[in-house]
Amino acid sequence: MEDRRVVPRAIHVLAVDVSDWIVKEEGGRELGHYPSREAAQAVAYKVARKRKVEVLIHDRGGKLEKRLRPSKGWISRLFGRG
Repeated sequence: MEDRRVVPRAIHVLAVDVSDWIVKEEGGRELGHYPSREAAQAVAYKVARKRKVEVLIHDRGGKLEKRLRPSKGWISRLFGRG
């Protein structure tokens, strides 16, 4: 039987409370809870860069606020692979 897992195309940063931010895969799997938006965003950026997907940052109301597209290092960008 063929394995048909859905590959997440984005990592989301969502607020649960003032001091509780969640990093989630698209599709709902939680990757962790963090005490600040900045901490959650840093983790989401690392994960997204590794998986070659974008980061979607939501405000406290759940509305999409910012979209980040992590790139590779400067060498890859220099040679057009970033």
